[in-house]
Amino acid sequence: MKSFLLILAWHAAENKTIVLSPGKALASELETAVATVKTGRANLIAFTAGEFKIDKPLQFHLPFGHPGLRFQGTGCGITQLLFHEVKAAISIHLDTRITHTESNPSLIVEDLSMIATGKCGTAINLQPGVPDHRVGIAHKRFHNLMIQGRNGSWTTGIQADDLAFCTFRDLTLRLPRKDSTGIHLTGASAPVDHHFDGIRILGGETGIRITGTVEGVYLSQITMIGTGTGIDWDTTSHEPLL
Repeated sequence: MKSFLLILAWHAAENKTIVLSPGKALASELETAVATVKTGRANLIAFTAGEFKIDKPLQFHLPFGHPGLRFQGTGCGITQLLFHEVKAAISIHLDTRITHTESNPSLIVEDLSMIATGKCGTAINLQPGVPDHRVGIAHKRFHNLMIQGRNGSWTTGIQADDLAFCTFRDLTLRLPRKDSTGIHLTGASAPVDHHFDGIRILGGETGIRITGTVEGVYLSQITMIGTGTGIDWDTTSHEPLL
């Protein structure tokens, strides 16, 4: 299948879409996509159906005023992103502040599978852009994802460090490694408002791990099978708020 890169401009100048399909030119097109998102000239990366063999980690920095970023596939098992022996497959640094009501970039990752074909670290890692730009009011949403291995495995499915307003919905994580964690939230500035709904975690040492000063966690319809510890909450606050 011949690979192609397409940038579509919609009605507003800031709303542009990058469409990617599998092919020999995928590596260079991903580099172009990352660079385009960095400048703020695109905020949606759409993957078509198929297997995408990605050789390098994807790293993004979304500063204040960025229109945000959305990763979108065509469905779990239909769009498959394959990574081999990477420390963190998708790393996203966001500059956000709880005291700012505007200019906080949002994040959406949905409708795709992330597959480890070797011994990999974290599938999706979120961090503040700089130490004093954290927490923030913009939403970070993860929806309809499958994170698993194929002759490989992940250490952590999703990790969010000191960021508020994270929503995890309709996720399936298959973690055959005994030292693995499904979803890990950390906090140093009391990040709040995290929602888990329709989560399935199969295997692993810990299903959901919460450390630091995280508070305001809402859980609904969670299934864990073959997991050593379902929820591990080790808080440095006086009251863990679940």
